[in-house]
Amino acid sequence: MKLLSIIKKSPAGKLLIAVPVIILVVVLFLALRKDKVDNSVKLQQGIAYLEALEAKNPQDMMDELREKQREEESAKVDEILAKIDSGEISIWSQFNGAAILGDSRAEDFVFDGFLTTTNVFAEKGTMCTDAMDYIDAVASANPTRIFFTYGMNDVDGYWNTAAEFIEGYTKVIKAYREKIPGAVIFVNSIIPVNAHAIENDSNYKNIPEYNEALKKMADDLGVCWIDCDSYLDDYPELYDTDGQHFFAEMYPIWARTMLKTAFDYEYEQTGDADALSQQVSANASAADAAAKAADTESADSSEQTADNADTADGNTETSDGDSEASANGGETAEAENADGTEAEDTADGGDA
Repeated sequence: MKLLSIIKKSPAGKLLIAVPVIILVVVLFLALRKDKVDNSVKLQQGIAYLEALEAKNPQDMMDELREKQREEESAKVDEILAKIDSGEISIWSQFNGAAILGDSRAEDFVFDGFLTTTNVFAEKGTMCTDAMDYIDAVASANPTRIFFTYGMNDVDGYWNTAAEFIEGYTKVIKAYREKIPGAVIFVNSIIPVNAHAIENDSNYKNIPEYNEALKKMADDLGVCWIDCDSYLDDYPELYDTDGQHFFAEMYPIWARTMLKTAFDYEYEQTGDADALSQQVSANASAADAAAKAADTESADSSEQTADNADTADGNTETSDGDSEASANGGETAEAENADGTEAEDTADGGDA
């Protein structure tokens, strides 16, 4: 204590004590000054933002807000497609509750093993008006989406003009809309053929004209148009040797085009990407459940087949045993007949 008292009284001691105090004051001053500067900058930024808002038209502000929300919601749709592209969600599961109608091109969705006849109503050589043959079956399936894919055979000389083609197609669309009002209807463009196909059948050169009329029909009827015109340029290697049909690798591409168009259209109508996402998940779950049920049924069928085979083997063994017994009986009868005694008894019994 005495030493501390001496330090305080000496000039050097007083300086030693004053320096830390001065440093502390300076640090506090600078800190407070920085906060004041920062707060001042933030205040000025806030004032500028409010002034900018005040200068804006309220309608413009609402439009900007909606655009921002739309961008966020649209990103959710892109996320769904990304999951499908990555294989996290099967693209084919999303055709649960959908119907595809068309000709041999559509029929190959089934032949190539992607979908089944519960989803695809198509047959080789059919025209758009043949869709009326399926209307009751499609109505019974009660689909939420209907994809029409006609045109290949229609353009091949069936109609005299594109106008007649559109007249027939229009009747079909109206009939399906009336019969199944809860379904969203989509019309695929006629996918172009390659030069080899046109060399073999010059009618195919009219596909662009028919497509132009078909798109106008979709617009006039208020149904959703699916544009597949770029396939010939984008995927020439996926055309089969006839230049009209496709290898199996084309079908996931075509399916994605249909799904993306459907997702965009439905989101545009509802503005609810979350509802779309929930429906996608529900379709995937339903498809998984159906696949598991099919596997179980297949396993049960295989087991039953094996049981039937075992039973057949048992019956065969029994039959062999009976045959052997019969043979032994025959030998005994022959032996007995040899002495003539038993044969006479048998003959008497037969007469009775």
